[in-house]
Amino acid sequence: MEMLGPYALIDPLGSGSLCDVWRAVRPEEARRARWLAVKRPKPAVAAERAFVDTWLTLARTAMVIQHPFVVPILDAGEFQAPQGGPPQPVVVTEAVTGAALNALLNHLMTKTRDIPRAFALEVVHRVLEGLVHVHAATDPTTGAPLVHGDVCPANVMVSMDGRVRLCDPVLGRARTALSRLENQALRFRWHYMAPEEARGATPDARADLYAVGVMLHEMLTQRRMRRANRPEEFQQLVAAGTWTPLQQLNIPTDNGLDTLLFRALAPDPAARYPTAAAFLADAEAHMRAFGVEVPAAATASVMAQAFPQVLPAEETARALARSLAPAPTAPAEDAPGEAAPAGRPRPAGRRKPPSDTGKKLLMAVGGLALMGALGAGVIWLVGRRPETAARPAAPVEAPRDLTHLVGGRTQQHWTERLAEMDKALETARREEPGRVPAMEALRADLVRKGQALGLKGYGGE
Repeated sequence: MEMLGPYALIDPLGSGSLCDVWRAVRPEEARRARWLAVKRPKPAVAAERAFVDTWLTLARTAMVIQHPFVVPILDAGEFQAPQGGPPQPVVVTEAVTGAALNALLNHLMTKTRDIPRAFALEVVHRVLEGLVHVHAATDPTTGAPLVHGDVCPANVMVSMDGRVRLCDPVLGRARTALSRLENQALRFRWHYMAPEEARGATPDARADLYAVGVMLHEMLTQRRMRRANRPEEFQQLVAAGTWTPLQQLNIPTDNGLDTLLFRALAPDPAARYPTAAAFLADAEAHMRAFGVEVPAAATASVMAQAFPQVLPAEETARALARSLAPAPTAPAEDAPGEAAPAGRPRPAGRRKPPSDTGKKLLMAVGGLALMGALGAGVIWLVGRRPETAARPAAPVEAPRDLTHLVGGRTQQHWTERLAEMDKALETARREEPGRVPAMEALRADLVRKGQALGLKGYGGE
């Protein structure tokens, strides 16, 4: 384990062409294990000062992007290890417990040799929702609209509960600041680069939409959209904007899906979808027309089969993170009658003893609570009927006014509360399966309390 500034690096999560990624946590948040992903450039990349400055500046710009389908950037800067040495540049994001889309696609191709069309459309749908928000954000310094700049399967995360999220918005533009590593770094992007960028033009938001079209084509065909032996050949293919339609690859399709691809992959940016929202609207219309829907639970099931090691690794990291948490300190008590010396503030955690008036008030409140409890007990005893073996006891109907039993709330309040819990649970089962176990436990606890109080409608149904 390594400390880097305020972050404890727990274990490696992955490695890309430019950066290594570590699961991390702040020691003061270790008990909650709020996972962070610390992205640190490889040594050769970190030596490129122009890249580091551009990368950190872009990361700080992207911190304005906050959306459920975009992994947020939380911090960016240069931090020093406790043992010394030069400061190291890092970008800190929220960590996703799961895997990148490219790893999931590789698994599907290796194990099942099939990427379901419904899943491909669901991925595109979520990525476009994230891009709508990315493109709506603006650079706080210049006011210019933001562009992701590196849309590809490696920058799409799929969590273990089945959620699909776009990551590393804007950071891809930092690659243009590389010098001697430029060709090596860019070769990973040729597959998803728009033709105008290969021709040397500055890409805009429509280049992101082109990359989404390439991802959709590759998921439907289960192969690279372009192939070349040398970088020069690849650049020429990308710049020309040529690609093979689905029909020529003998892949069953329909006119609606063809329309999506032909418009998204148009070589001329002016012929493409003008915005992510327009692309998203057509994708949603296609999904509705053909009944395409992929519940998060189905994706979560595939993730569990593909990456069974992820959750155990997280538990191991959680145990290690808890060892970092500072030990809780119990607040010290003042001795009876002890007061802080004049002119010196009372130390934190030391409570002032209650005054005589406060003691009397506490005793009065305690007495009222005791009388209430005794009164409730008498009502319960008087209302009981002796049970006999010959005739089972009739069910006792809950009294209409339960104010004295349920903390000042009426029967209607508790009925509505259970209905709200059921509605929230139903929504979670559709949209956030990862929250379902915790919510079911809360509902069960609410039902137990309702049964103990004799509430109507709390029979556990």
